[in-house]
Amino acid sequence: FNYKNEIIISSGSKILTYISLLALLNKGDEVVTFEPAWLSYKEQANLLGCKTRFIPFSTPINSIAKYFNKKSKVFILNNPNNPSGKLYDQKFLKELYKILKKKNMFLISDEAYSDFIPHTKKFYSAISADKKKQRTIVVNSLSKNFGMGGWRIGYAIANRKITNKLLILNQHLITCAPSILQTYLSENFFKLYKSNIIEIKKLQK
Repeated sequence: FNYKNEIIISSGSKILTYISLLALLNKGDEVVTFEPAWLSYKEQANLLGCKTRFIPFSTPINSIAKYFNKKSKVFILNNPNNPSGKLYDQKFLKELYKILKKKNMFLISDEAYSDFIPHTKKFYSAISADKKKQRTIVVNSLSKNFGMGGWRIGYAIANRKITNKLLILNQHLITCAPSILQTYLSENFFKLYKSNIIEIKKLQK
């Protein structure tokens, strides 16, 4: 992605998920996601006057389209899933994107636990299925993946048109993530990433 205009940093992934929904939805629209799901998805949709439709966790990819209707505008995928821990592979992501594109829906991929995976597995971001980011927003959390609970900082990656909308909303809801925290991360990002990977491998042993 182009780091100059396709990423936005903010105070945690929660606000970024909310402003992504705010940018994509109108009152009466519908959000679709797998169940079990993180509780804030439904409540954030409620705040926007939208409904949430849950798809049973065990539903195969070739059967999910039957849960969509004309009001379905956004699919939220939590990968890996909280609370189940299910990891969605690249094949699944590609099939999901094809279905959503056909239905003219957007995908918000919440990847806040992308480092919390077994060492025998490989994580694929939703961008791997939509490299041009035509209808995908990826939200991720440094607070989670770097073990910095309470230091609310996250990011969203999307195409330039969507990122510009997110920036406007962010300015009027959060302003920005604390400058001192952003400076700390910019100076220590790779150091933190390496130490985090080492700690995860220790836990896996």
